[in-house]
Amino acid sequence: MKTVKITLFLVGILLGIIACQQGSDLDFAENLKTNEKSILDLGARSKSEIVREYMPLGMIPKWVKFRVSSEEYELWKVLSSKYEVDYSILLTELTASQKQQVDSILISCVQDIRLGKIEEYAGLFTFCRLTESGNESLEIERLSNSESEGLEYRIAAGTIYSSPSVDARVVASVRCRVDVGRQEIISAEHPIISVEGRAAVSFHGTGVSNVATRLVMVTVNGTFVHKLNSGATSSVKVNKTVRLGVIF
Repeated sequence: MKTVKITLFLVGILLGIIACQQGSDLDFAENLKTNEKSILDLGARSKSEIVREYMPLGMIPKWVKFRVSSEEYELWKVLSSKYEVDYSILLTELTASQKQQVDSILISCVQDIRLGKIEEYAGLFTFCRLTESGNESLEIERLSNSESEGLEYRIAAGTIYSSPSVDARVVASVRCRVDVGRQEIISAEHPIISVEGRAAVSFHGTGVSNVATRLVMVTVNGTFVHKLNSGATSSVKVNKTVRLGVIF
């Protein structure tokens, strides 16, 4: 009788393990379906719905894993350790050449981090894609059609600073001359800095632009004034750099 009870007990444990395993498989399948649906939803978005958003340090949206290889994901992971990164470029349809350009810029920046050239928080990082029409979105605008001295573009750097409590932010854009044939940034003017939001009042400061082959660096330094919910005004020191990887 004792042997029978032990046998039944062991059978019960075995059935419990099988049930748990089946439940885990069902959960995994359900999660997989959910992730697949999320990816399809992202792919179905129109270009005008893709919004630039800088994520906090070390934070990568879950959907990124399903858009890149494991090796590429590790590169984004390293980049996010020093930059607040905007991942919206991964939601666009890129040609093979454009994808190589993204990887090249990404690898170069990650090498700087691994070699210790970038040891602390380095600001914001995003990519922008130049198009033949120059009017794919509000992020990019072609200002000239003459290629003799390089095409001129206005590139939006996006939100440099946003108040955590009220609708107020500092935004910037920069005019660049581009050699499309050589796929290089020729020059960049001083950035145009403005404020947006119902509570925004003014920004007083300076902006500096620097260029590399396919990178535009915009640094904004000054004082941002905005209203509080109480009606009083608040002054915030803003000093940030945005690196824009330009894709041709």
